[in-house]
Amino acid sequence: MSKLIQIPCVTRFFFPETSEKLIQLVKSIDSQYQIIENDTCCGLPFFEKGDLKNAKKTGEFQLKNLQNNTVISCGKRCSETYHKHYTQLFNNTVSHNEAITFSKQVIDFNNLIEQLKTSNTDKIEGAYFYIFDCYGDILQQEKWLNLFNKVEWHTSTLKKTCCGAGACLPVSNQELSFKLAEELANQIMELNITNVVFADDICRFHFMNYCKSKQLSLNCVHIIDLLHQAK
Repeated sequence: MSKLIQIPCVTRFFFPETSEKLIQLVKSIDSQYQIIENDTCCGLPFFEKGDLKNAKKTGEFQLKNLQNNTVISCGKRCSETYHKHYTQLFNNTVSHNEAITFSKQVIDFNNLIEQLKTSNTDKIEGAYFYIFDCYGDILQQEKWLNLFNKVEWHTSTLKKTCCGAGACLPVSNQELSFKLAEELANQIMELNITNVVFADDICRFHFMNYCKSKQLSLNCVHIIDLLHQAK
């Protein structure tokens, strides 16, 4: 059984520097982990659009490609797809048992963050606005923020405020998705903060697109970027 690292598609294609930092952080926990060869989408976009035919096709490929391996999934939405969607999608099919077994072999990287040796968190200072991952555990994410003693954290009034990237909204209703991003951007600008931190690169990519359309100069990073800097 191999130990594999699964990087979310958005991170791999649009934020390669964050991808490399993710790999380094995972290997700092266990050096035996390797990048998945022939990796592809987990199928989440198909699930969110209700395209179960293509979701199943993608899932069948992933089960064949990744079965009998321990997989660290570095995206909460991907790990949720493996843990929940696959077992539902393949219910009462010949692949049902494989899906259940595979879901038990997938480890959510977010659950390993506390194992990281982050001895230099104090060198990260200043005011940062953190946008919570709607898919993630709020208490868990608050623990990450508490690692950075010298950071002045700000968050949305409603912590689980959608940035507009959920459920393929930027494709199905861009106007609404941008209005949701605008609400967060307004809060950030009112606080005169320039550093924005995300736990999900789908959210970061969408928010950066909104900022680009409005010519807003905000520094958008992933929490992984800060954790890597704190090593």
